[in-house]
Amino acid sequence: MPITSPYSGTAAGLTDVDQTTQAAGKVLTNTTSGGKAFSWQTPLAATTPAWTPADVSGASLALTINSSSVYQIGKLVYIELDVTYPVTVDGSAAQISLPVTCIAKRCALAIGRNSTATLLGAEANGSSITFPGFTNAGGGGNANVTLSTGRLSISGVYQAA
Repeated sequence: MPITSPYSGTAAGLTDVDQTTQAAGKVLTNTTSGGKAFSWQTPLAATTPAWTPADVSGASLALTINSSSVYQIGKLVYIELDVTYPVTVDGSAAQISLPVTCIAKRCALAIGRNSTATLLGAEANGSSITFPGFTNAGGGGNANVTLSTGRLSISGVYQAA
């Protein structure tokens, strides 16, 4: 017995019976939470927000940005960053700017390279990348001095505010 679709209609002059015909550049999307209404929608396009990663710890450090990239699809933001910290004795909590503000929750990022002697985590936190330490008393962020001359590769996906 063949399966037939209970949905039919037209969009841009094309029929979506059995989901066999697609409007140019569009996808068939469920438009209700009950799953009974579909329509042709333009898929979300990836954008590349402008991003010049910078120190936002208050120490005005001149970071060396070896490479950086950002892609955003809807509220999902993907970043890659390879950064080298300068020589510093600054005790402020290390922070690097994000291209798009993160939701209020902290979102984990991955560190692929860590040439420092400090065990680090990285997270998108508000408008910056922070570095909570696994060995810090009280779970505070690592200070700039712990990243002095260190090279870090950070990547991950987080949800925009």
